[in-house]
Order: sequence, then structure tokens, then C-alpha cells
Amino acid sequence: MDFLKELNEEQREAVTYTKGPLLVLAGAGSGKTRVVTYKIAYILAEGLAFPEEILAVTFTNKAADEMRDRVIRLVGERAKDMIISTFHSFGLRVLRSEGHKVSVLDEDDREELLKEIIGEISPKLDGITPQFCASRISLLKNSMVSPEEFIAYTAKDKVLGDIYFEYEKRKKDLYLVDFDDLLLEPLKLLRVDSVREKYTKRFKYVLVDEYQDINRPQFLLTKIISSGSRNLTAVGDPDQSIYSWRGADPKIILNFREDFPDAKIIYLERNYRSTQSILEAANSVIANNESRFPKKLWTERGRGRPVVVYVGDSDIEEGRFIVDEISSLTKEGYSFKDIALFYRTNAQSRFYEELFLRSGFPYRIVRGVRFYERKEIKDALAYLRILVMPYDILGLERAISTPSRGVGKKTLLSLREYLLENNLTIWEGIRSFPAPSKVKKSLLSFSDLIDSFREKVDKVPLRELFIELLEKSGYIDMLRSLGDEGEDRIRNLEELLTVISRMEEEEPHLTLTAFLDKISLYTDQDLKRGTEDAINMMTLHASKGLEFPVVFMVGMEQGLFPLYRSFNNRDELEEERRLCYVGMTRAMDRLYMTACRMRRIYGRTMSYSLSMFIDEIRSIHKMVIED
Repeated sequence: MDFLKELNEEQREAVTYTKGPLLVLAGAGSGKTRVVTYKIAYILAEGLAFPEEILAVTFTNKAADEMRDRVIRLVGERAKDMIISTFHSFGLRVLRSEGHKVSVLDEDDREELLKEIIGEISPKLDGITPQFCASRISLLKNSMVSPEEFIAYTAKDKVLGDIYFEYEKRKKDLYLVDFDDLLLEPLKLLRVDSVREKYTKRFKYVLVDEYQDINRPQFLLTKIISSGSRNLTAVGDPDQSIYSWRGADPKIILNFREDFPDAKIIYLERNYRSTQSILEAANSVIANNESRFPKKLWTERGRGRPVVVYVGDSDIEEGRFIVDEISSLTKEGYSFKDIALFYRTNAQSRFYEELFLRSGFPYRIVRGVRFYERKEIKDALAYLRILVMPYDILGLERAISTPSRGVGKKTLLSLREYLLENNLTIWEGIRSFPAPSKVKKSLLSFSDLIDSFREKVDKVPLRELFIELLEKSGYIDMLRSLGDEGEDRIRNLEELLTVISRMEEEEPHLTLTAFLDKISLYTDQDLKRGTEDAINMMTLHASKGLEFPVVFMVGMEQGLFPLYRSFNNRDELEEERRLCYVGMTRAMDRLYMTACRMRRIYGRTMSYSLSMFIDEIRSIHKMVIED
């Protein structure tokens, strides 16, 4: 129990409180993840629960893995049996344990499926795009509105409703679930008394990190699972709730006391990341929000350098100031990788990319192309999926088409209809599907190839299976024929092989199904951060959870940040302010906030006034202003 000495008084109180619901309001940089990991360790060390009786939920696989490693370091290998996962991973675990054999639809495949449906229902209606439908349907599902419950007020809504209905039907027919289903389908299962009782009896402690980011289905899952013991620990910060556009509901954390009237609330206000100057500036901005629990971050790190606000006449002047400051910072001993540049929208990145290219500064854009959505990665995973997913028609269509085997789209569409009409597995269907002799020969040849690998599943190391399957399928030869482009894709497959090897080292008995389940839920947030010495460029949303010695927040102009659309909507404006607060509190030593009076953006030169967020800092904080 010596690890309790490493905690401050408030952290220790949160860790040792083990009876009943607890809300830990943890400000930025206050050690909230430490509270979750140390509390798990404390529960185990005190013998309050066995590892398998603890459920800890966070928002990225990377965070879950790091949390598990930290608990193991504190209490030893026995902690490996506990469940520390994302909400979606836990939802998939529930589906698998209840016998559901489904494949997870990723973002690209979801849009392809919607594109197919739109082409059949309303190919020419303006604004009905796969991206629009995917976003609206996801928000409806996060709000737990089914296709049958959706009320259409406009002609566009009516079409959306038809698409939503067909999308849900087609997923069910194809044994597919999307990310939202990984929350909604377990909730349906938990309505069954025997299933609900199994989970409420099993988990004696439920801990949720980043509680400010949960949506309604996640809240209901949490509430149901913890209803047996009522030992729920929720850790979060309403001031950092910035994801309402994808379904997160900040009212859930604000209403915690209403949902759990006997809850204890503990504040963590000591910050271990930033200087006092940065915290005072951030505090003065967020204090203008009404929907929050009042708190003020403080630190023992000292005042540090003042926050710098720069206002130039043009974006050219703003760029010149940023380059000069970065040059000075590197002379002071900072590396390029210590520096981050945040912007409100992706459209703003081009100007700063060109700026750094001209200046010879190395840079990288954080979370650009998603690794697991690259074509070659999706192709390789499709080959692996069809070894263990007997109804994965989309996986079959992708694998059999790459490389080309003389099986065209028309044949594949007929094969899909044949499988669905006769409720056949992909392998039963291929063998009985009526087709011209040449096409049939290709289908049977592919089926024989895959059958030979299906026999090897879980008998040979996954790494060996992966290499041999891609070689014998002709996929690697196809990439080699593409020259330099193909070599780049092969390098990406080698990176996937590295992921497989690492997982096998961590879990010697890793099954192919378990690997595919993990990988289907990965995002770029789960990839290892680059170690190259380069300036980190990203949107403010992408900065969440990160920290850098030096931060530049650019484009601090009214209309750019906060965005114009938030001006007449209090909730949206408060979320913009929370986003500003998140960006400011990523800075450890130095914070720069830059703006200009004239900026060329979206193909036009526009005049701007200074962001209201800068004015909110000026009201109580001494700034260094350079014109």
C-alpha cells in the first residue's frame, strides 16, 4: 500500500472511497487517470474484489492498455484478469459472450453501404450524401431514436428515414454491426433478466474515465452494470466536454447528483502540467460558462512566462511571428517535437504547412489518414476475417476482388443475393452458387485457398498465418507490380505485422477472432505517437489528452474561433469555450495565442476582429501583446 503515499490528499480520498457512487471532478492535468489506476490497485490490494469483478472503462484502446500496465506495475500479474477497455470493446465482448457472430463495420465500409442504399432510394437529392447520412444516423442512434421512431418534418428527413430503415435492415442481413450498435445491442440484451443479472452480479466495482464524454447509451450501460453493487466511480471534467457533435452529452456529468442522490463528489484542482500563468488564463476563460461545476486549477510549478497574445495586420505577419518565435525557442533548447500548433478547423492547416515548408521546419499532422482505413490494411484484414466470420459477405467481396480473379461486380452482387435468400454461409454459398464455368472455377479456386487456411486458424502463430495468406493469395505480388506505390503499401502491411507480433507477445494464446475484434475497434488515437523531431500540427479537438511544453493556438479571431455558427446558440458557444480551455491547458511551459486582422481563407481575404476568448483573458490577466 506504499503507493498511496504518491497521491495528494484529494486523490487519496478518491482512491480510498469504496462504498457507493463517487464523482471525481478532475481538472486538466490533475492526475485523473492516476486516480482510476490507483483505485483499482487499492481495491485489489485491500481484497475488496477479485480482478475479474472490476470493470474499468475509458475512451481509447491505448489509454486502456496503459491503464492496465500501470495497475500491473502496482499490484502484479494477477491484475491481468480484470476488464479495462473502451465502451465499444466492452459492448463487443458482451455480444461475443452471448453468442453473436458479427463483423464490425468501419467508417469507410459504412459509407460504402450507405452510398449503395442512397443510389437505390434517392440518387439525385441534394445534400443526401453518405457522409451526411452516416453523421445523422449516428446522432439518432446515440439519442436512441430507432428508424421506426424517427419523425420526418421535411422531404429530406423523409428520405433520410427511408435510408436509415434500409441501412439497419441491410446490416442485420449481412451480420454487421456499426460502432453505435456496439452500445445499443448490448443494451437490448441487458433487458433480459438473466443476462442483466449475470453482469450486475459479476461486477462489484465499475470505474469510468473521461465521464464528461459519454453519451446516453454509454450512460445507461454504466448505470445498469453498476446497479448491483452501486460502486460506481466516475472521473471527468465538464469543462473538457467537447464532443457533443458526435453524441456526447455534457448534461450527464452535470446531472450526476440527480441520477445518484447519495453520491460523494471530490474535486481535483491541483494541476501538475502547466504554469500558474497558463492556468490563470485558462481559468478566466472557462469561468464565463454557466453549465459547469465552479473550480479553479492551481499549481506549485510557479508562475512561469506570461501567456503571449500576438495580433498582426495579416496572416503573413502572424506566420512571420510564429517562425521567429519557434527559431528563438529552439535556440533556448526546445526541440521541434516539444512544440504544437493548434487550429480550429482542418481547412486552416494548409497555410501553416506551407509556412513550415518555406522555413525548413519539420512538421507532422497528427491524425491525418487513419492507418486502419488504408486500402491495403482493409484488404489484409478482410482476408483474415473471412477465415473466421462465416457470414462476412463484404469481407468476401473485398478479398476475392483483390487481386482480380475474373469475378466481376455483377457476379458478386448475384452471389450476395443468393447467400441472403438462402441464408447460407459464404463458403456454403460459393460451392452451390450457379455460375458460368469460368467464373465458377475462379470461385472454387478461391474457396479452396481459403479453406486450406481455415484449417490452420489457431494452430499456427497468427504472424505466420498472415504472411503466408497474403503471399499465396497473390496479394503481395499484386502490390510489387505497382512499383513505388506498392512498396509503400507493403511497408504499411509490415507495420500491421508489427502490431500482430506485439499483440502475440503480450497474449501468447491470442486467437484470430480476438485479434480481429481488437483491431476493428482501433483508431489513430491507439497508434504509437511519432518520435521524430517535428512540430505537431493538429485541430483543437485532436489535442485532447495530449500535452506539450510549447503550444501555439492560431486563428484566434471572432468567427474562426469561436465559429460564427455558435454566436446565437448558448450551448454551442459554451462548447467552443470549453474547446479553447482544452487547448490552453495542453501547454506546459509556454502558451502563444495568435490572430490577425486580415486573413485569406476559404479562397477569400476576410477581415476579422479579435476572438472574445482573448478579451476574456485580458479582463483579469496581464498579457504580452505585440502588434
